[in-house]
Amino acid sequence: MNKEKERESAQERALILSKALRRRDDERVRKLIEDFAGDLDYEGHGLKELAISGEAWLENGYRNIVATIGIGLDGSMRNIIGREAEDTVREKLSRWIKNSGIPYKREDSHTFLLGQEGMIRMKFGSEPDILFERRDKDEGTWTQAVTIEIKAGTDPAGALERLGAMKKSFDKTRARVANIALLGVVTPAMRAELDDMSIEDFDLYSVLNTDEGWNEFTREVFDHELRLLMQGSHGIDP
Repeated sequence: MNKEKERESAQERALILSKALRRRDDERVRKLIEDFAGDLDYEGHGLKELAISGEAWLENGYRNIVATIGIGLDGSMRNIIGREAEDTVREKLSRWIKNSGIPYKREDSHTFLLGQEGMIRMKFGSEPDILFERRDKDEGTWTQAVTIEIKAGTDPAGALERLGAMKKSFDKTRARVANIALLGVVTPAMRAELDDMSIEDFDLYSVLNTDEGWNEFTREVFDHELRLLMQGSHGIDP
């Protein structure tokens, strides 16, 4: 990860954590427990079911509350960062399409029809995050053409876990569908898996923050895979 990318990632995490800390969730939870009028004696029952030792509950109860909240915040940060990356890619893609010269019609907030006769459909969703389908002109049916997964996480420790989630999505696609990944980080082990899975991947930071990265990504999708960049020079009003 380059220094600028590393710094921006740290700043983003720090901002999310700062907002969460200002909510003072630990103090709120502690007060709820202190003010609770009922019986909170879990030593006689309940600890085993909760997988909590008696020593931890009497000596480190508050510290465990803080630790649990911290674990929850970490998961929340990952989810927030992931959603923001997905939204950013989708918004930038929507703006780019309007200025690309590709004929388009926007059906709703999640769906575009692309090409001279609307033969390509782009849908925003989940598993995959972005889906392109091609319409059969004679039968009027839609078949998958390109799928795009966005994984914004930059922690190498969770890289293979993110790859597993991505693979689960790609396994649902047809054999000839182009599967593309926008990734926050790629470890050596992950690289070997990606190459074995025949997945075209791009550095997410470069795609979102550099002209070179964005142009490489859009050329791959709209020119090489969908053959749309040669069609027309104006959009259909959404």
